[in-house]
Amino acid sequence: MRFLSLFLNTFLVLPFLLFSTVKDCTLVDIEMKKKNATITHSDWKKKPVLTFVDTLDMEKVRIINITNPNGRVDIEKSDGGKVKVEYKIFKRYESVDTTGLIEKRYTDGRVYINVKNRKGVSVDIELLSPFPESILIKGVNNQIRIDCDVEDMEISTVNAKVDFTGNGNQVDINIVNGVVDLDSDCGSMGVDLVDGKVSGEVQVKDSLKVNIVNGIVKLGIKGEDYKIHAKTNSGAIKLEGFENPDVSRRFSSMEVNTFAGDGEIPMEILVTNGVIELERR
Repeated sequence: MRFLSLFLNTFLVLPFLLFSTVKDCTLVDIEMKKKNATITHSDWKKKPVLTFVDTLDMEKVRIINITNPNGRVDIEKSDGGKVKVEYKIFKRYESVDTTGLIEKRYTDGRVYINVKNRKGVSVDIELLSPFPESILIKGVNNQIRIDCDVEDMEISTVNAKVDFTGNGNQVDINIVNGVVDLDSDCGSMGVDLVDGKVSGEVQVKDSLKVNIVNGIVKLGIKGEDYKIHAKTNSGAIKLEGFENPDVSRRFSSMEVNTFAGDGEIPMEILVTNGVIELERR
């Protein structure tokens, strides 16, 4: 009887829940229809409503500072002392106002771009620049690709994919819910991630620290003279190519210490609930 009662309750309530969910998901669209807005749904990011380009004579770039709450950020190396910035603006609804959407300043070797946070708007930024001293990027819902060398870089975002190919002195990446793909040779690197994955190849001259909650680390370690401390509180650690690692286990946790050469460069990889895979390259 208890099973029959549970079944009947589920059968009667489930359609109502589904209806309520669909209703809630379409409330925004209904409101926009009242305002005679054109709704484009999933294809609204396929074709920009506006594209424009800024080309600057800037032989030395000191700082690239970008805030983008929704959209792509691509930074690549340019030649000939030119800085080129291309903007693509996407709108979900035709009635959305993009006036004053982008605040930008280009002075004294500084590239400052601030995209305002507005519903139903996304901005893609593609930037070609000579070797920048510093890159600072903040945002939400981003795809970020850095393909250039940089002295110092800091990325802080939520719901993002970050690709970094290049060399740097100090690199710090902080993400909640995302993926980080690395192919880099740096002085020091720090990656803090909640819910996601870090992968690729890295080589550092001073230090490496990776800290993840709920995720996977899958890295190829290049170079010599380093010592690795890897630990997962709940998960597994897999090593390939490392000689005589010191492995310890306690309940669901696992800890590994290993080194190459003189072991002078510290590398710390900590995962809470997840897997660590390291390969010596």
